[in-house]
Amino acid sequence: MDNVVSVETDDNGRMRAKALREAVSVAKASGGEPFFVNATAGTTVLGSYDPFEELADICAEEGLWLHVDISRIS
Repeated sequence: MDNVVSVETDDNGRMRAKALREAVSVAKASGGEPFFVNATAGTTVLGSYDPFEELADICAEEGLWLHVDISRIS
């Protein structure tokens, strides 16, 4: 857990792309080596979907793996 970085979300629980970009920058500046982003498709509480296209662009630029967890709401 010491290596997990939380990224700010909006009022609907979606990851903010700008905040991800900033978190990656801060992690690298402090000697970290970010390697993946964990996004969500349908949070269990709000049913929110992260902005995958924006996150994918950032991951491609930064050489990061983008993983998407899919929640099934029944």
